[in-house]
Amino acid sequence: MELFLFKHQEYERLYNCTNLVIDSIPIENRRLTLLALINLILGIIYFLLYLPCLYSIWKQHWKNDCYTILLFIGIVDLVGIIISGFLHPILALQGAVSVHIQYSSFLLEH
Repeated sequence: MELFLFKHQEYERLYNCTNLVIDSIPIENRRLTLLALINLILGIIYFLLYLPCLYSIWKQHWKNDCYTILLFIGIVDLVGIIISGFLHPILALQGAVSVHIQYSSFLLEH
């Protein structure tokens, strides 16, 4: 992340993708359909199970400092579930590789 933000020339030198030809690998071989669907289904289940827990903490225990911290940790976990349970499977179903979406892929992974 430091290279990406503060030493962008060095980042471009190390992670240069101009020599790679993406179309040398067919799109059918790049799609991870089964793994993406499993990941998407699990992401939906985890997300739906997480929401009532956070709602319960917010509705009943938000005045207690410990539960307030727990609520914020739960919100951060929800963001992680959205990234790993929804965005990753969608990109895997499309057959996207990090060369296509270099900057957004780098930011989502770090």
